[in-house]
Amino acid sequence: MTSLIYPPQWWITVPEICDALRVTPPEMANWASRGRAPAAETCPDGIQRIRRTEYDAWIDSMAEDTPESEGTDR
Repeated sequence: MTSLIYPPQWWITVPEICDALRVTPPEMANWASRGRAPAAETCPDGIQRIRRTEYDAWIDSMAEDTPESEGTDR
């Protein structure tokens, strides 16, 4: 039943994010505590998840902040 409550198209787990970004869970938690990453929600099943829309927006904002993206809007 957990898969119906937390479908992967709506949520991403913190371990999935850490694997994708090649960071440790404590590093991810540090970023979130400093407001540099979306805060995770600990769901009733005990797994930390982030809404996929928040994760996607965060990833997009990081891409916009890279030096390579400067001056590409011309």
